[in-house]
Amino acid sequence: ISNLSGGLILGKGTLTSFNVTNFYDIGDNLVTSNLEVGAKIVNATGGTILASGETLVLKNGFSANTQAGMIGTTNGGTLRLGDGTLALTNSGTGTVRLQGGALQLGSLVNEGSLVGAGAVQAASVISSGLLSPGFSPGTLSFSNDLTLTVAAQLVFEIAGTNALAYDRLLIGGAFAKAGTVLVTNLGWGFAAGDTFDFFEAGSLSGSFTSMLPLPDLAGGLTWDTTLFESHGIMSVVGVIPEPGVVSLLLLASAGFLVFRQRRK
Repeated sequence: ISNLSGGLILGKGTLTSFNVTNFYDIGDNLVTSNLEVGAKIVNATGGTILASGETLVLKNGFSANTQAGMIGTTNGGTLRLGDGTLALTNSGTGTVRLQGGALQLGSLVNEGSLVGAGAVQAASVISSGLLSPGFSPGTLSFSNDLTLTVAAQLVFEIAGTNALAYDRLLIGGAFAKAGTVLVTNLGWGFAAGDTFDFFEAGSLSGSFTSMLPLPDLAGGLTWDTTLFESHGIMSVVGVIPEPGVVSLLLLASAGFLVFRQRRK
């Protein structure tokens, strides 16, 4: 099946194609209720493939490359890719974007961008590109293992302290940590005691390579990241003066009281 010259493919019921070599969507858009393709999808130059509310099914040893394009879900749809592998390649320009719903496949290799809120149901996911959970904000869940490489970038956004007001990763299997972490503020006014549980996993290994500067805080506040590597938790706490500073303040107060007593 080829769509090479522009336009939109709409599947009102079930669009079925077996025994084909490739499905091509070159710079265009495919929106379908139910699609079954017994080959592979190539979304080559910026087109969009969406499962809107229903199911997009690719069968029979599916494999795919999205090159400067986007594949994903909207309106709670399901993108079902059988037991094959989805590879996002081409210098990090391919994107999987989930807006609710689920991406179901054998495995995912992300060298591009995996963004949005929903469920990735795969035996394994390896990401060396951008991993950005949430739809400003939201939760991205993985049914099994998630592995980040040193080239990966993990982005969390904060709009509040409620679990639905900041980005989260929920990993059912093993989470191998690496790469760079970036936390951004969408306008929340931080206060002492604010706590953010950014990720949960069945098991943890590795460590993040680096963390970019955290959002600015008002005077007297600081970030506590001591539980981030082990539990995915960051908190905002009040600054406690150093013991030497406390001693100097006490001495100054005592001297001031003595001075006042002498003047009486």
